[in-house]
Amino acid sequence: VADNLLVEGGTSATKIFGIHGPNGRISNVVGTNISGTLYECDNAVNNYINNSQSFGVRNNTTMIAVDMNSGCNNLQVLGLQNSYSGLHGFIMRNTLTGGTPTGAFFTNFATDQSSGGSQWVFDSTLGDSADNFVQIVNGFAGSAGRNTDTTIATATAIGIDIEGGRNISIDNVNVIDAAATGVLINNSQVTNVKITNSFINNNNANN
Repeated sequence: VADNLLVEGGTSATKIFGIHGPNGRISNVVGTNISGTLYECDNAVNNYINNSQSFGVRNNTTMIAVDMNSGCNNLQVLGLQNSYSGLHGFIMRNTLTGGTPTGAFFTNFATDQSSGGSQWVFDSTLGDSADNFVQIVNGFAGSAGRNTDTTIATATAIGIDIEGGRNISIDNVNVIDAAATGVLINNSQVTNVKITNSFINNNNANN
């Protein structure tokens, strides 16, 4: 259990919270000047993040707010806001041992300005071998590939980039100001994706 924490700094290789076991709870976190990964989860089950507010280094291209990797099952996030996301606000992938991650339940999840890449990524390593059971409700995925002055930093950056995965539900989310496409489903293996009640606007800024 971790509660009422202020975290700051680090390099692009820093993992501030490594979630690698069962039944953890992280609450009331404030993070500033982050260049690395704020939350990294793999081979862990039934973990909970509540009320997290963080800022990357302005215009950085390396920070990841939430990295959900192999064997991370049932990760619940209630209230996360991250500015200057760097590389990604959220990535779900299967690059380690432990099997595909499953069970991402995020509510009030807002990430902004990933200068170095797409804002939310469902990686091609997820394939279609297992259900990922993703539910994101009430969110914001903004300014993928753009700097604070709105100039383009990464022309190929997408708001929500779905390269793999099954059973992904996104509801009441704003996807705005991406350098490239707002939402992209880019793999024939992707199945059962539902996006509802969402606002997708002012993307393709590089065109």
